[in-house]
Amino acid sequence: MTERYRLALVREPALSPIGAAVHRPADLAGFADELLRHEAQEVVICLHLDRSHRIRGYQEISRGGLDSALVDLRVLFSGVLLSGASAFALAHNHPSGEPTPSPDDLALTARIAKAAELLGLEFLDHLLIASGRWASLRETTPW
Repeated sequence: MTERYRLALVREPALSPIGAAVHRPADLAGFADELLRHEAQEVVICLHLDRSHRIRGYQEISRGGLDSALVDLRVLFSGVLLSGASAFALAHNHPSGEPTPSPDDLALTARIAKAAELLGLEFLDHLLIASGRWASLRETTPW
């Protein structure tokens, strides 16, 4: 017997920031912090936005260990494309409490930026969330 697979988007009651407009990295960081602040392990999320940079939703991309999480670009971009988002931002927590980007964070950001450009998607930022503090890779590193 051949197996069939079905992929579906699920509508759920929205958290308060859904629909909120994003004007600067701090807006994204506030939403990401709300989602990630209590996580004991590294979690990577993707925030989906429309053309006007209003938050449409989010997707958990990966859940890792205490100091790393693997990001599969196919998972990341399939969610962005299926949601119909025009723009997106990545965010992940650093359970260590230090929002300084690692070399892996920088390499991942560069790969995502290249892929987003090829797909015609706007990659707004990659945020690191740590104990109420955060860092924007868009603001601190050239891509």
